[in-house]
Amino acid sequence: MTDMILGSTQGAVGSLLGRLTSALAEEAQLLGGVRGDVQFIKDEIESMDVFLLDMAEANDDDDADAADDHRCLAWVKQVTEVAYASQNCIDLYVHSLNTREQGLLHRLPQLLRTLPSRHRIARQIRELKA
Repeated sequence: MTDMILGSTQGAVGSLLGRLTSALAEEAQLLGGVRGDVQFIKDEIESMDVFLLDMAEANDDDDADAADDHRCLAWVKQVTEVAYASQNCIDLYVHSLNTREQGLLHRLPQLLRTLPSRHRIARQIRELKA
């Protein structure tokens, strides 16, 4: 009887360990991918900035017709919204990592405490990238 209970318990613990390992691997992949996602967003924002500069120059030259103006104004509004949302996410993410000057043992409690917020921010950054 004891062997059966022990075997059942070991099976449950083994299953839990497997799930936790998988969850930790997924979390590490999500958080590890943030740097690449941030770089992608930076590159996209730089491209948008250049386009906006070109638009400002075109408006100074008064080359655009009314239809282009409406499309461009709508696009500029969308770019502005994405830029503000990106800035907020990046600021939150940088703030959550603001313990780099300490050693790992000193940082570990903060890293664990901020894991849920860093996860949420990483998901938001991934959505912005998409």
